[in-house]
Amino acid sequence: RGHTGLRYAVNAGAPLPRETQEEWMKTTGVELLQLYGMTEAAPLTATLPGDNPPGSIGKPMPGVETQLVDPEDPKKPAEGVGELLARGPIVMKGYGDPEETRRAILPGGWLRTGDILAVDGEGHFYFRGVRNRMLKYKGYPIFPRDLELILEQHPAVARALVEGEPAGDLGQVPVAKVWLRRGAVATREELLRWVNSKVANYKQIRHLEILGEDGQDLN
Repeated sequence: RGHTGLRYAVNAGAPLPRETQEEWMKTTGVELLQLYGMTEAAPLTATLPGDNPPGSIGKPMPGVETQLVDPEDPKKPAEGVGELLARGPIVMKGYGDPEETRRAILPGGWLRTGDILAVDGEGHFYFRGVRNRMLKYKGYPIFPRDLELILEQHPAVARALVEGEPAGDLGQVPVAKVWLRRGAVATREELLRWVNSKVANYKQIRHLEILGEDGQDLN
């Protein structure tokens, strides 16, 4: 394997697909740990050797308090999935603009991270998306990153981008843009079947466009 001197590796800066983490660990035999944080507070969570469920970004760091709340009303607690609030000595005091600080830091010193996380029964967090990317259809929340990850699990897909399209009073429906791997072949219908067979009806992608190869032009 050639990795006998490597104790573990660390990923930070962007969510890591569960499949990538599992493939790394299978190929190298080395644990791939996760760090999660932001400029305003870092790191907030981390996985540890021996406590590293695939896809998890870990548990809160020592001294960090967390809670999940309704993304549209941070006064309401959320169960299972919600926007992460955090407080502790690693949280910034504020921005240069007092109004921005007021929006970001709630009474009691809770920082609105803007990130949507899920939590399991043992307290491990899982990244689900970003608050300002969350869609709502018929009152149900849809997290574009969930759909992007499913599309990117297809062997022909290099990158996927899911956005919302207005659907009148119903809210927004998800639509997708896809870039294929070099030399790969897939049809729009095939990719729609792939993703929509794996999600609830309200989450199903209504339109999908294949833009080319490799994902190099994804912004």
